[in-house]
Amino acid sequence: MEPPSPTKDIDTFLIAKKEFRFTSNSLKDLAQYLKLETQKGDPGTFQTWLNCMAGDPKAWKLMKKYNRQDVVVLEQLYLRLRPWTTGHPNMALFDDNHPDACPKCGVSGQMQGRGWRYYSVTRRQRFQCQACGGYSLGRILEKTKVLYVAN
Repeated sequence: MEPPSPTKDIDTFLIAKKEFRFTSNSLKDLAQYLKLETQKGDPGTFQTWLNCMAGDPKAWKLMKKYNRQDVVVLEQLYLRLRPWTTGHPNMALFDDNHPDACPKCGVSGQMQGRGWRYYSVTRRQRFQCQACGGYSLGRILEKTKVLYVAN
């Protein structure tokens, strides 16, 4: 068996845990804290799970509804946390017609310069998207006049 092709995992639980100090990072609690449009549903009791394993059509219908709602809530949470995500795939790459698009949300024409990020002897301009609020760096790496690097 060969390994599957590489994928990019984005875990909203880990983003929330790293960037914020919520008392709980569960999907249900994050949806409530952030006042998402859709809230997490109720799957019923453990009996619902047992009934699904027994093949009960009503239990399966309830579970399918619960799972569909979970996906909607997770998508809304992902979109809310996306500006804080590091290592996210560059959304601007998916639309060649808009090279000035935000790498976090993909909206074009909303980037504003917000100072510089400095390295040992170079710097890059820092930008903030006015649509999602996310920060990113420009591609151009500027050399400075600095001749020496501190150890």
